[in-house]
Amino acid sequence: MELFPHQSKVNRKLKRLRMNQRLRKTLMPKNAIMVLNEMKAGVQFTFPENQSVPNSLFLVHAELEGKIYIGQGLSKPLARQNAAENALKSLLLEKMTAAAMKAKIDEEMENNQSVRESETDLSTMEISNTNEPDEIPWSSLASFALYKLFLEWQNQGTVVPIPRPGVQQPVKTKPDPKMPVEKKLPPNATTIHPVMLLNQMRPGTTYVEVNRIGNPPNTLFTLSVEIDGKHYTGEAKNKKDAKKMAAKNALQQLFDLEYPEDNGDESKNTSEQMETNNQEH
Repeated sequence: MELFPHQSKVNRKLKRLRMNQRLRKTLMPKNAIMVLNEMKAGVQFTFPENQSVPNSLFLVHAELEGKIYIGQGLSKPLARQNAAENALKSLLLEKMTAAAMKAKIDEEMENNQSVRESETDLSTMEISNTNEPDEIPWSSLASFALYKLFLEWQNQGTVVPIPRPGVQQPVKTKPDPKMPVEKKLPPNATTIHPVMLLNQMRPGTTYVEVNRIGNPPNTLFTLSVEIDGKHYTGEAKNKKDAKKMAAKNALQQLFDLEYPEDNGDESKNTSEQMETNNQEH
């Protein structure tokens, strides 16, 4: 009787999930060329000039370890795949036949063993047999079987929601970030209104009122514009001129542009005029 049946079910479920994750990583659909290269590297494909096949078919020779395997197809890639599949089939059948013969010989040897042999000798032989490597690449064979299965489904019109079988997906790389291109001032920069010119050079700029001093009609407005984290301000008796002064200030600091009428005294004159008006009143 299990003390914690629920825990046992959870553990079995986790084991199945982990096994599925490992299988998903190792058993990816692979076409014949991919599996063949994993088993025996160096296969060479050639297209013979004198082809004794209909004009609608292509003929390919796959040469591996001195043997020639022939493939036909409606296109050169299909012919290459068919030639590789014939080579793969021959290699796998050879390995499977050799493994079956070896298993039969081992079984006969085990049945003919003398009863007098010690248990130690038997255990040593069993260990040596289990340590012998399996010559049949079962994982590669399973990957090719998945490829054939999914390919058959696709040929039947079924959409298989996985990467196309047998095609290695390219690694996606992020494009290098484009460096911002520094705009140059137009030749007639000083003839363009400062606000319009700044908007051309730095699109999307916005102006904010940051201060207001005095009462109408002697109010002094201060507007600010932020560009690349820096604030540029301008002062005037109305918001329109304050905005213009802020744009001039930004153009002077960013592009070393001086307007002919801008000698730096406009805002100063505005402040002096306000002080004079206040004294008169």
